[in-house]
Amino acid sequence: MSTLKVDTILKRTGTGTITLGQSGDTVTLGSGASSSGFTPTGITSNMTSGTGLTLNSDGSINKPLQPCFYATVIGEERSGMDSQSVMKYGTEVFDVGGDYNNSTYTFTAPVTGKYQFNVTLGISGFTSSNEIFIRLAASNRDMYSRVKSARSNADMLYLSSLVDMDANDTVLVKFQNYEDGTQQFYSDRSHFSGYLVA
Repeated sequence: MSTLKVDTILKRTGTGTITLGQSGDTVTLGSGASSSGFTPTGITSNMTSGTGLTLNSDGSINKPLQPCFYATVIGEERSGMDSQSVMKYGTEVFDVGGDYNNSTYTFTAPVTGKYQFNVTLGISGFTSSNEIFIRLAASNRDMYSRVKSARSNADMLYLSSLVDMDANDTVLVKFQNYEDGTQQFYSDRSHFSGYLVA
């Protein structure tokens, strides 16, 4: 094996493409070496430090900085629920990027994109045939899950949606019970999560 030692490689005349190797070759940087100024086609990076994407040896991809969060509701009995009320998903399990505020129970999109949100709500304290609903209240549109409960006292509500958001748009969860104003909410059955899809 030969060693070529140079400080700068330039095209012989003018500017254009310089080719290293040929089809089937592998170009490897030495241990401890780093590259700069090489941008693969179709990939844009504004990162100045850290690892935003890892391609693992088994082909799987990790995006450790991808915005995502998961929170559970504060277990409590609340009154005045016969009007739309913000649900208190105040216990964070994780929050990559710090975009979920567990004091206002609001997620703020850090970048423009498509976000997946999932909501569950475990409740009790109402009569059968009562109408209850949850609302995913986003800056540019609302999504609802509304049921007329066939059971008395306890039930579950579910809502999942892919939402188009601009940077700094917000989303939170609201609840309403059309007949009974007092509800018990259960933290082990009530979750709010979301992540950037694309």
